[in-house]
Amino acid sequence: KDFLSTIENIKAKGIEVKALDFFEADTLVSTYYTLAMAETASNLSRLDGTNYGNRIDADNLKESYSITRSENLSEETKRRIVGGNQVLSQGFSDEIYLKGLALRDQISQNFENDFNEVDIIISPVTPMAPPKIG
Repeated sequence: KDFLSTIENIKAKGIEVKALDFFEADTLVSTYYTLAMAETASNLSRLDGTNYGNRIDADNLKESYSITRSENLSEETKRRIVGGNQVLSQGFSDEIYLKGLALRDQISQNFENDFNEVDIIISPVTPMAPPKIG
């Protein structure tokens, strides 16, 4: 069954259904990535192999830090660190990171308000049914 027919079945059983007005998906995704990258960069800044993580020895301390981080972090994690450092950098922190925090608070407040009006939120996970196996 598809999502809309499931909603119709719920209504047919006498359960009241109310559409909720969420933020645009682009806003939700942008807010998530902005904050996730900043928090990744901040949290993993300590991961140098000295106090945290697996240390890879090299000729000098700077090279050891570089190799340790290069070898122990995935490409996606490295991308998030670079992006997060940009978000948190001087001049961008107020403009991007603080706006992201404010949006996260608004999103959270919207969900709290919605849950004061309804008992459950249902939503499709994908726009279509999965393909048949084989």
